[in-house]
Amino acid sequence: MVVPHEAGTDAGLRADLLERLLDDLDPGTALPWITRGGVLSPGDADFAWFAAARTAFGRHGHPLPAFYVITRDGWLDLTTDATALWRPRSA
Repeated sequence: MVVPHEAGTDAGLRADLLERLLDDLDPGTALPWITRGGVLSPGDADFAWFAAARTAFGRHGHPLPAFYVITRDGWLDLTTDATALWRPRSA
């Protein structure tokens, strides 16, 4: 699902959207992630969707396994603070 972050999107709506997605998936194998531009440090929108994912998984009775923020520089897992940076290959 592609949902642009908008200031008017409230926490309940974000959680409801993710919960409906989990209705059709096995929450035990689902892995939420977002992609965006910018630097690899969490921002307000990242934390808003992270909270919504925790709520949606909780409504299904499952823990949130991870929540990845992916940028052109690498990825960050907000559940563990683990990060990885992409390394360009030499020509």
